[in-house]
Amino acid sequence: MATYAGIASAEESRSPHVAPLPPVSEQVANLVLGIIRYSRWPEPLQHVNICVVGNVMHADILLQATHFIGDVPVDSQVLSIEEALAQTSGCHLYYLGYLSGSYYQQLYDAVGNTAVITMEEENEHCSMGGMFCFTVANDKATFKINLDAVSRSTVKVHPSVLRLGQHRGGL
Repeated sequence: MATYAGIASAEESRSPHVAPLPPVSEQVANLVLGIIRYSRWPEPLQHVNICVVGNVMHADILLQATHFIGDVPVDSQVLSIEEALAQTSGCHLYYLGYLSGSYYQQLYDAVGNTAVITMEEENEHCSMGGMFCFTVANDKATFKINLDAVSRSTVKVHPSVLRLGQHRGGL
């Protein structure tokens, strides 16, 4: 809401101690890393590789540097859809932006019931097949859960994360 000549709106004056939200890319990175932190692959990972595929809007922070969960490094790389379909075993997590045509289904068919987490951005209904779906409204990133997709993966996600995603309107 706009303010004029230094006069704060009623909404701004009611909550003067509320810190502004971090940028959306930072919120998304925190959600992605938090989900990884509370997920268990069938074999413990010494390194987590995030593959970013498609036209993404909120993956900047993930792509900027190596992140760590405890001692485990988390790296992100951008792949074309063709590269992603050709090397499905090299990714522990797929972070998907907009893909054209039937590429979503092709990728989900390729990873099948493997130890992979799938995430989509800007999929409000979480209906394409990803396990986690991020949405942004009012500069706040949230996620939903597709329990059917989660149950097909061999990656185990902590029940608290599942409840949190359902509470936010997941499937």
